This record gives sequence, structure tokens and C-alpha cells, in this order.
Amino acid sequence: MLQNKTIILTGAGRGIGQVSAVNLAKEGATIALLSRTVEELEETAELIRQYDSNSLIIPVDISDPEQLEIAFQRIKNRFYQIDILINNAGIQPPIGRFHENNTREWIRNIRINLLGTIHLTHLVLPEMIDRRKGKIINM
Repeated sequence: MLQNKTIILTGAGRGIGQVSAVNLAKEGATIALLSRTVEELEETAELIRQYDSNSLIIPVDISDPEQLEIAFQRIKNRFYQIDILINNAGIQPPIGRFHENNTREWIRNIRINLLGTIHLTHLVLPEMIDRRKGKIINM
């Protein structure tokens, strides 16, 4: 179903991202695995190696636009085109009563959950529009 499709998957180091990577690879996809932690990315890459030997791991903080641009160029240089973007990376905090939360946690949440998604989508979308083909999934 996903044979010859290239996917960027953020938050690929653990949890839903790791399980998604395995399932996508089983369906034949080639995946650029993005997450902050190299060790977690290596674990995910090992889990999918039997299905996708061409995967690429990229440690990146998606809240940093400059890091995302560098990561995107690496992906483009390796795979040339992106068929699917899955914005899965995210954090949950802050939790609790709003007036008791640290506003720095809210700012961090917005940088990762919202702005990271916006920046990466902004990088991927022009080519998809030009090709009139592609999928973007936001989790």
C-alpha cells in the first residue's frame, strides 16, 4: 500500500511514533525518522530495518526552525521527494489549573506542538502543491 512512498515522521523515537514507524515500514514505506533523542531513533530504526533498510534517522528539535530546515535539506538530498508528512511530535504539559501553570511551559508547548508543525509543513507543502500530490497528517 505504501510501496515506494517516502514519509517524514516526527516523534518517531517512542510511543505512537515508534509504533507508527513499524506499521508504515511493514506497508513498504521509506521513512525519515525525526525525534530529539538519537538512542530512541536508533531503536526505532532497528525495529523497522527488516522492512525498511533505507530509513534515515535525524535527531532534531522541531521547535527550532533552523534545525528543521537543515533536517529537511538532508531528507530532500536523500529521498528527493516527500509523499507523506506525519506531524506526530508533541508534548502534553502544562497540566493543572491554568493560573498555577508556569507560562514557560505553555510557550514550550506552543513551540513544539504548534510552531514545529507549522514550520515543517511550510517546508514540505510547496513541493506537494507543485506535484499536486501528497498527504499531511497532524496528530
